Amino acid sequence: MQWIKRFFLPISANISFSEKLFSATTGFFAIFCLGYISLYVVGEQALPYMTASIGAAAVLVFATPSSPLAQPWPVLGGQIISAFIGVSIVSSQLFLDPVIASAAALSLSIFVMYVTRCLHPPGGAAALAVILGGQQVQDLGYLYVIYPVALNAVLIIILGVVFNRFVPNRHYPAIEKEKASVSDVAGEWAVGTPKFKDEDLRKALNNMDSYISVSEQDLAQIYAAAMLNANKRRLGNVYCKDIMIKSPITFRFDDELEAAWNTLQKHNIKGAPVVDSYGHLIGIVTTTDYMRHATGHHSGNTMQEKLRKFLKPSTGLTSDKAEVVGQIMSEATSVAHENQHIVDLIPVFTEKRFHHMPVVDEKGKVVGVIARSAVMRSMLINRI
Repeated sequence: MQWIKRFFLPISANISFSEKLFSATTGFFAIFCLGYISLYVVGEQALPYMTASIGAAAVLVFATPSSPLAQPWPVLGGQIISAFIGVSIVSSQLFLDPVIASAAALSLSIFVMYVTRCLHPPGGAAALAVILGGQQVQDLGYLYVIYPVALNAVLIIILGVVFNRFVPNRHYPAIEKEKASVSDVAGEWAVGTPKFKDEDLRKALNNMDSYISVSEQDLAQIYAAAMLNANKRRLGNVYCKDIMIKSPITFRFDDELEAAWNTLQKHNIKGAPVVDSYGHLIGIVTTTDYMRHATGHHSGNTMQEKLRKFLKPSTGLTSDKAEVVGQIMSEATSVAHENQHIVDLIPVFTEKRFHHMPVVDEKGKVVGVIARSAVMRSMLINRI
């Protein structure tokens, strides 16, 4: 029975239903739009020339948008190069047997796509379509490379960029994020675990001498996620509510700037949550917010002079500067929940370089503040 499971369930078991539905829906709209755009540009004769290879490309772009095989250059280059090779083999009449011609077109397409760094499986279909598509396709000659192949490829790339932007955490084309390497994320917190560098991962991939249909960034993220899960298993059930600072200092929207600043200085903290009258989190104010507004609105020889002028309350009924905390606070982009495992906070603390994070309950009320140092200390105590 094990071989049956391996045969029929090789992938997708861990993909959410919403992700599957989104991929299918965007694939539908992509081909729908592609068909009608082709009709508008070319006319009624367009649909017979919509290549089957573009359907395969759509599966890659909308179901696996982060795959190296689905990126714009492989889609465009793989389709065009393979179609060009197919047309060239037909035009040269080197192989009169269609089976031999198909084999030659496919093998040459694979080699050239490898060399030009645009390996794209549907490209093989674009090459074979010329040979097996009949006289109607072959009569197009090299025009086949431009339309339908190149036009279809360009359109599917554009549609991929547009549709994949509707979902958070989806990026097409796949981008290298401007942040610390995810291997650093895992290595910094995985005490006792050897920390690898990006070049180590790259060397390992090169040593495999085989094409791996996943980016280096994705592999590093998988490693980081695995290390975080391992840390969670070894640490046990330690949640934010267990190590957070309870009853933290908070500010209201209408608290005066000078009073709030003095509180931050008195308790030697860099920031605090801002809450409404019911205790719900509405933002966060930090010393950086103070410095930014003081620098932008006041002149002075030193930062202290600018800040002193900024903190001084206005005497009139109107003011040309901020007067209360709510006018300078920032959005609380990262929030922890009291029943959240502390290991889940590691990527946020590492990537965003936060030192403190507000903690809320199920109703969104601020119940504490958790410090980066407290998370690290808890992990060290438990010898993670």
